[in-house]
Amino acid sequence: ALGVFFGEPVKPAGVPLSIELTHNLTVDHLGGLTQDQAFFLKKIGQSELYGALFPWQKKVNVITVHLGLYNPVMSDDDYKKLEKLVTETIAHRVSSDAKSGLAGQVQGISLPAFLQMSEMERSTCSLRISSGEKSGMLHLLNGNLIDAETDDLKHKDAAYAILGWDNATIEILKTVGRTKNEIRLPLMHLLTDSLRHKDQGEFEKDAPPEKTLGKNPYKKEAQKIERKKARTAEKPTEKAQDKTTEKSSPTAAKQKMPQEGVESGRAGVAPKKESPDNQATGPGEKKLSEPQKIETEADAAIDKSLIHEHAPRHPKRQKTGKSAIDLKSRKTMVMVAVLAVLVLCTAGYFIFKEIKGAGGGGDIEQLMAKVERLTDTGVQEKLLMDFINAHEPGDDTARAEIKLQEIWRQNEDANYQKTIDAVNKLPIDQAFEKNAKTLYSRFLEKYPNSRYTEDIQRAVSEISGLSEDIAFSNLRNERGKNYIQKIDSYKNFLSLFPQGKHRDTVKRMFSETLGESYIDFKKEMAECERDAMWDTCLTLCEDYLTAFSDYLDTREIKTLQDRIRMQKDYTVLQAQAQGLDDDTVRRQYLAYMTANPDSPNNEEIKKRLHQMDQNATAERQWASLKDSVQGSGLSLEAKIDKIERYLFQNSTGPYSAEAREILRSLREEADMRSVEPEQPIKSPGSEEKAKKEAEEQYAALVKRQAELDRLNREKQKAITALKKTEGRFVLSGGSAVMDQRTGLMWSLLDSQQEQGACMDHRAARRYVNELQHNGHDDWRLPTSAELAGIYKNKPYFPDSGATWYWTSEIFAKGYSYIVNTVSAKQETVFKKVTKDVEACGVVRAVRP
Repeated sequence: ALGVFFGEPVKPAGVPLSIELTHNLTVDHLGGLTQDQAFFLKKIGQSELYGALFPWQKKVNVITVHLGLYNPVMSDDDYKKLEKLVTETIAHRVSSDAKSGLAGQVQGISLPAFLQMSEMERSTCSLRISSGEKSGMLHLLNGNLIDAETDDLKHKDAAYAILGWDNATIEILKTVGRTKNEIRLPLMHLLTDSLRHKDQGEFEKDAPPEKTLGKNPYKKEAQKIERKKARTAEKPTEKAQDKTTEKSSPTAAKQKMPQEGVESGRAGVAPKKESPDNQATGPGEKKLSEPQKIETEADAAIDKSLIHEHAPRHPKRQKTGKSAIDLKSRKTMVMVAVLAVLVLCTAGYFIFKEIKGAGGGGDIEQLMAKVERLTDTGVQEKLLMDFINAHEPGDDTARAEIKLQEIWRQNEDANYQKTIDAVNKLPIDQAFEKNAKTLYSRFLEKYPNSRYTEDIQRAVSEISGLSEDIAFSNLRNERGKNYIQKIDSYKNFLSLFPQGKHRDTVKRMFSETLGESYIDFKKEMAECERDAMWDTCLTLCEDYLTAFSDYLDTREIKTLQDRIRMQKDYTVLQAQAQGLDDDTVRRQYLAYMTANPDSPNNEEIKKRLHQMDQNATAERQWASLKDSVQGSGLSLEAKIDKIERYLFQNSTGPYSAEAREILRSLREEADMRSVEPEQPIKSPGSEEKAKKEAEEQYAALVKRQAELDRLNREKQKAITALKKTEGRFVLSGGSAVMDQRTGLMWSLLDSQQEQGACMDHRAARRYVNELQHNGHDDWRLPTSAELAGIYKNKPYFPDSGATWYWTSEIFAKGYSYIVNTVSAKQETVFKKVTKDVEACGVVRAVRP
């Protein structure tokens, strides 16, 4: 699925990270990539859309998909806006699904997150929650969770159970219409308590069964209850209270020790204070032990089995007194009994201490196991602190204190690394120094006596000026950017550091980039004009003016743009003029000259208009002469005389061929009239001769018609080939081609296509002198450079089948003459080859 959007991964799974990606900012943002991870990347401007697949190490076929947008210059405010947009979009989707009243599953959102968004959107709906084989219902009214039920629970108990399910599936159902609030607790309170209940249940489930001590059949909890009843029933003596006070002093001192460690490693944890009840207790009043206080809901996550009840520290004296009364009559036995009781009490006391020590050892092991399983450091700290406060100082509390100090050190190390990472990820802009110092200050406020204080102070002293140096280094090392992107980077740098120490260097880089861009622009325009790609030329001009008009004098570029636009319009005009009558073409030419008075094509247009005027005059003259000859007002001799005088003045004009044909007909008619009186009766021989002449004339007519058909086929073939020349060669009239790149007019057919044979150089000169195409009589032999321009530069002139062409370049060589020729092969290599004037070649005529 990622491949459909991103394409092939830039780092496939199983492939080591390449050197290029090692310095990629997005990879650095992700904390690097391992060999089994796949990474996709798509650049959009200065941003990078990324996708990554991170396989889990301990769970097969479980992969985390990371999708994101990384922009090195995006500010924190923009990131917050983007985060807000994503959150609001998901919330809007949840709200829409809920308000639509249609059934459907919601995927990709946890149950607590779904409920929080529903509360924010004030949604009213019913939810079916499933987890494995368990199923339950939650009912929301205006965003509030008002009721819940499972198969065996209802109301608040059901809500706690459902909120503790893992991998829950959410299905939105139609509203059931419940309005009574059976839970009456805020959503955040429910979520917090559900986590505590779940945590406590997991701990009790994992706890090992209690062990019996020696031969005592009672469990530990029963012993706690018995000792509590004994302390409640017995009032301690003044001496016992004094001893208790003496023993409590080191405990208080010991309890204070970890609090002092807190001040050195973790700010904000105050030392333990005695409760008002303990402070008010007098010497004759009973002092309640800590475990007898009422527990708050916040302590529900802590296993009560980890907290010891304080056992009485002195054995009871009632039995001793009673034994003495019973044995008054015998003093010796009294002394023995008293001594025995004291021995038993002392032994019992030490046995009790040993049993208590053994039980405490079990508690500390359970505590440490619990702490190791937990991941929330806050809960770990609370468990350890409560254990220390609830037990007398000893090896167990010392272990707990060491573990607590270790957790605080780990938290400090983790927060220091987070601070360093946050500073490294800050955008290098004008606010970099301020933001970095703020992050460092927050860390020192939280850990005022941190062992990292000197490192942070040294880093703060090195920050000044660092942002500009880093930005300048990045600016100089930028690769792969075009001119516009580079100039935007220079502008951004100068706006961030207007008085920076690198300002002059960046300005020089700015100027050099502008010069390089102009040189490249001129090269592109030269190639564009050479290939007559006018639309591409105009696009290049427009893009360059848009990007650089604020930095350069663009008058020359605008002049070039106007010239290109006029050339494009002229090309379009030439194409449109094909097949139109002279009056329409004339109007279009005049309109073009009016709209573009400075066009370099205007001289060519004026020549064409003059030629059109000449053609029109010649057409009118010929039409008048033709009408007079074909009429009956003139004698045959007068008609012949008019035609002969016309041909003498227009031997190569556009109507000379037709005039010669009419003259031939008139002369034949005159000949027939001259012989008709002398042959009133035709002899058999004359009839045979007339029949033979008629057959010869018919054969000549058929041959001429066949030749005309061949020429028409050659013309159609050549016209079809012109369409493949990308608009460079355009048909002009019926027998000529206009080269839009050079402005030269070429004959549509060469001499071999027209006459079906080759010719020497003398015949070639005579051929072009007599040539009459498109009403023009100024045809000539081309130069070698002109022929190379159409056969050695793409797009090529259509191939006619000729091998080489004559040029006008003739030279004397000894007692003979040679002529430069150009091959008709379509290639980019041009070599001049000389031929003797008597060689048989082909002519491609050109004008003017």
